[in-house]
Amino acid sequence: MPLAGIRVLDLTRVAAGPLTTRLMANFGAEVIKVESSGDRMDPVRVQPVKGEFHVDLPDLFNDVNTGKKSVAIDLASERGKNLLRELVAHCDVMVNNFSGGSLARMGFPHQPPRGMGVAYPDFTSPHIGVTAILAALRARESSGEGREIELSQLSATVSLLGAQWMQFDRVGADLPRVGNPGFNSLAGRRSENEQIESAVCAWTSSLSKWEAAERLQAAGIAANAVEDLRDMMDLDEHFRDHYQRVEQPTHPGFGIWIDRAPWEFAHLKPRTLERAPMLGEHTQQVLSELLGMQESEIAELVGEGVVG
Repeated sequence: MPLAGIRVLDLTRVAAGPLTTRLMANFGAEVIKVESSGDRMDPVRVQPVKGEFHVDLPDLFNDVNTGKKSVAIDLASERGKNLLRELVAHCDVMVNNFSGGSLARMGFPHQPPRGMGVAYPDFTSPHIGVTAILAALRARESSGEGREIELSQLSATVSLLGAQWMQFDRVGADLPRVGNPGFNSLAGRRSENEQIESAVCAWTSSLSKWEAAERLQAAGIAANAVEDLRDMMDLDEHFRDHYQRVEQPTHPGFGIWIDRAPWEFAHLKPRTLERAPMLGEHTQQVLSELLGMQESEIAELVGEGVVG
């Protein structure tokens, strides 16, 4: 995979940050997610699933954290902060979506990334974030220097509006919606509303939404059936393979649906995504293999509550 050999230290929570690093995992990067337990746990780990609370089951957590490793470290402790600094030295990329000033209080350099976000930007800005990270990695190849990237979710989302800003600047007002030939004004469409509704009803009354979509597409008209999630998962052949069912070892038989990557490389076999990690599942593996710590050292840290 293109990012094989790239190691990412993931200090993110909720959706936007974790989805950024999950996309890098899709491309083959090794992603190490540093987590805390207790009152500092990722909020999406504690969402109820069918009335049950379990840190390894929530849908959103599993969808945005597939293919990662989880290391549980108490970042409020000095030993925990030191462990984090050691991990940073072994990684190519570090991603966080802490509030402004959080990393500075942990002893890292000033000017941490900052921004704001709501639900929609949580699922769009990560794609821009990954693009910026890939550019920084490419720049490192030629200069040998790292980059600090600040990504504002507001700016990242506004940038997706395309040419609307330029058109607004020229016209000075929001552009009107474009109507069909002969019905290119709101007043005109309203005056012919009964005629339009009658024609549409007559044509669609004997067709399913799938048949109507096929005929419109065959005529060169961009159209598709209005689908709900059940239609997408069970009936639409274009989406049926978009989802993958995974299970957590703690709950055999309890399937969790996650999104596959929406792209493929022609010369590579499609990657089967791994499940999201259980809390602290890879703590011992990462500390021993990456930092060279002995079992006795790790056991001491566990006993002190520094790692879990």
